[in-house]
Amino acid sequence: MPSSTSSSSDRLPSGPWLKTWLLVAIISFLALGSWELLWRSRGALPSRRGGYYLWTQAYHRVQPDSIVLLGTSRIQAGVNPELLAKITNRSTIQLGIHGSSPIPVLDLLASEAWFHGTVVVDLVPHITFDATRERERDPSEYIEAGLRSVSPATRTESYLTALADQRLVFRRPDYAARKLINDVLKGSIPNIPYRSFDDNRFARLDFTRMDTTARTQELRQRIATHGRAPDEDERDETIARIMAPVSKIEARGGRVMFIRMPTTGGIREIEEERYPRAVYWDVLADRFPGKTFHSDDFPALARFDCPDESHIEFRDTPAFTTQLASVLGL
Repeated sequence: MPSSTSSSSDRLPSGPWLKTWLLVAIISFLALGSWELLWRSRGALPSRRGGYYLWTQAYHRVQPDSIVLLGTSRIQAGVNPELLAKITNRSTIQLGIHGSSPIPVLDLLASEAWFHGTVVVDLVPHITFDATRERERDPSEYIEAGLRSVSPATRTESYLTALADQRLVFRRPDYAARKLINDVLKGSIPNIPYRSFDDNRFARLDFTRMDTTARTQELRQRIATHGRAPDEDERDETIARIMAPVSKIEARGGRVMFIRMPTTGGIREIEEERYPRAVYWDVLADRFPGKTFHSDDFPALARFDCPDESHIEFRDTPAFTTQLASVLGL
């Protein structure tokens, strides 16, 4: 009969456990290392995840005289903040959010008494003037989730996650084990993602890695059906909501400028049909004299192509960023 005073370790299975765990660690390391090298050899790159935590990190880097970029994925893909900072010799922060109205973040900057920098707003009429205001939901959630108090443990976890994402391709969701298994069962392997995020939230779009025809059709359908165009009173109310934070920022010595990023093809036609320039952009321009820059009015900006009719590819971003800095006088 075993003694009631025997140690619990006496009941553990005997064996070379240290060697076993070392072997498991070595096999895991080799497997992950091989997986990492495989995708790097095919051209995949590490990418930050584009959620609210990365946005919050960027927001906390805003300085009193920073250049701040607001708007949608169009400005995230079209303007490289690192290059713009070198051109202007000023801190440049990317706070654009995919498919979102800039109004909530513009309000946030206006509420910061210390901020007197330059705000460049990518204003997309079918998003900013959408009468349902659905496109204000995501930036409002980013602000609420990102700027609330979080525990030291959460901050540490997020910091370590960010370090891994910056350095390891297999951290991308596209190469997660569950997705890999599903792809293999379907008889395919993961594609190289066409989009990746830098630490500064610049979105690198490589359209050679995707079916641009399918992508364009999807975007056309979304733009043609989403939201509701406002009546005249609703449009004027939106402009007034924009004017309020602009007035606060400029009263402190700051500047706010609005840009209309290039679009092409069918998307350009759909946007003009649903939100005609004369009814929206031109009315906005009349109320913000000298502060609006429509790409159509500047050949240096209008010449850029959008492979999906909506976004500039990363290979054109350096040239576009340089031209935009010149047009805006930054």
